[in-house]
Amino acid sequence: MVQLTGLVVIVVTGMKKMINAKNKYVLLIGASILLFSTGAFSSPITREVEKYCDLDLNGARISGINYAEMRKLMAWTEDQDEPGWDCFRIVADYKILNEKVKGPSAKVIVEYNVLAHFCSNYELDRNKYREEISVDLVKKNNTWKIKKYILYPRISIEAALTYLNNKVNILKGSGEHESEISKIDQLITNIIKLKQLNPSTHRDSLGDKSQL
Repeated sequence: MVQLTGLVVIVVTGMKKMINAKNKYVLLIGASILLFSTGAFSSPITREVEKYCDLDLNGARISGINYAEMRKLMAWTEDQDEPGWDCFRIVADYKILNEKVKGPSAKVIVEYNVLAHFCSNYELDRNKYREEISVDLVKKNNTWKIKKYILYPRISIEAALTYLNNKVNILKGSGEHESEISKIDQLITNIIKLKQLNPSTHRDSLGDKSQL
């Protein structure tokens, strides 16, 4: 059940009625249904995207930890999977900007606050910007599923450090790869400096629900 706060307007053909139920006012007018919320909203569609973004933020797409949970959110067939990523965005937070629904299809716009990114050369590119991502969903068996992964993992500073430290430990165990370990150690140092400059990160979710 979708819980809405603030002003909600519902438009239905040939009817005009004001309903007051638990301080939720519903105006029935016109030919289609439109939902507007003046406050934050939560819907099954938004919650699926939030689960995906939270798992991604915590490194599920780069470490394999909790990837099974993320896989449950996808509308893929059994033989589909994500590619092996060699570039990663480090983000401070994200928020849901908008949700649009049309029948069995939906689109959610997510805004990320990007802090930096790095690839397999282990060089940190500190470039702060806001990035909007469109997430497409489809309704299958009465459940909303994400149609395709977001291009490149978007991970927190802590997830990046955990991933890189684990990689260093694996490489050290092999007794080789000294040059690669040195590059990763330098990247870790640079990400720690990035963390000191950005001590507070959080996630927010705002509501703006409308039709396609």
